[in-house]
Amino acid sequence: MKKISFKFAISLLMTSLLVSCSDNTSTTLNNLDAQTASIQSAQTNKKREAKYNIKLKVKNRLEATDLISHGLDLSGSGNGGNFDAYATQKQIDYAKSKNINISNAKNAIATNAGLPTGYHTVSQVLDMVKGMATKNPSIASFIDIGDSWEKTTGKSPNNDIWALVLSGKNVNPKTKSTAVFISGMHSRELLPVEINLKLMDYLISNYGKDPQVTNYIDTREIVFIPIANIDGRIAVEKGESMWRKNRHIDSNYDGIDLNRNFDGHWNFEGVNPLTPELKDLQSQLSEKNSEIYSGPNAFSEPETQTLNNFFKDKNVTVMMDMHAYGNMLLYPPGYDTSAKSDPTTVKVAKYMAGKNGYKTGTSLEILYATCGTSKDWGFDKHKAISFTMEMGDDSDGFRPPFTKVEETWAKNKVGLTYLVSIADNPVQRVK
Repeated sequence: MKKISFKFAISLLMTSLLVSCSDNTSTTLNNLDAQTASIQSAQTNKKREAKYNIKLKVKNRLEATDLISHGLDLSGSGNGGNFDAYATQKQIDYAKSKNINISNAKNAIATNAGLPTGYHTVSQVLDMVKGMATKNPSIASFIDIGDSWEKTTGKSPNNDIWALVLSGKNVNPKTKSTAVFISGMHSRELLPVEINLKLMDYLISNYGKDPQVTNYIDTREIVFIPIANIDGRIAVEKGESMWRKNRHIDSNYDGIDLNRNFDGHWNFEGVNPLTPELKDLQSQLSEKNSEIYSGPNAFSEPETQTLNNFFKDKNVTVMMDMHAYGNMLLYPPGYDTSAKSDPTTVKVAKYMAGKNGYKTGTSLEILYATCGTSKDWGFDKHKAISFTMEMGDDSDGFRPPFTKVEETWAKNKVGLTYLVSIADNPVQRVK
């Protein structure tokens, strides 16, 4: 673990290159190795079936689970049984054979390339966060906490995973409580990264001005991981707009879903009884071409190993993993209807939902079963108040206009700041 060096900072600024996005905008990118590799070379040994963005409607959770178990990648809130899906023609045909109503098929990659106007590239995000730390050295540190998959293989030796750490003068390093805010784990989800940047900027800008914000930073540690899946995000910037997983791509693997790779009942380990519904999902979690492939074992990927290693000795009390979309606030457990949710977590969720209007509950209650997620790991291993926030309306999708950033921030500013406020002692703070 190391802080950014002056030499590296200058290198980033001086070795930028120009790339063009589908929106006819130009974006300056720094010398991150993965950005110099073409999509074609990344896929040299991988011939993938064409996939389509579709809309479908299911009658209940079991129908949704069945579709996921047959490889369809569902997204959105599921309100009224309506989901967006990303699927091959074979998977679409399976859904039709089950009398699922399907509409609006279109080729995903052909219609969405690059980044929409306004969104920040990986290089710009890292420059912004580095700048926050450079301008506020008394409270902020920009830290290299680990490596991406492509860095470990030598393909992209500059693809580090970075964190911004805020911690003020009154924090006792032995007893400090840590609040964690993660974004960019699923690389196609653009909005969460921008909201994480907003939260960082809000706290830093108000330090020394707002007594409450000043107290938060002075009495606890606040850690931001702006882009947890840097290789995947760069692939999205290069044109693979629906890429979700990391870039562990070789003759055996086609990427691993990082948010199924944590040691939080990974692959439904320890869940008993394992219902037929969960067994079906388990088979898809083990399917190497699946969008939810959970990897050969928990923490098999350097990205999740990085988070585990960085936080294992910290007193993590609050953890928020930001995703898109569907306006939902999900809490543990996502894997078992018989396991009860933590009462304090439920109270916090209800408070936040009162501010942003999001639907709250476990993923199993609202959507379908999940396991190996950051929120389950956060609670199971750290006993932290842990959430997955699915931000953005169903109509927004993964690539909403940049104007949605301010709207989404306005909805979530109070709730996210509330998490920071209770981080020193959630049980005592939450009534």
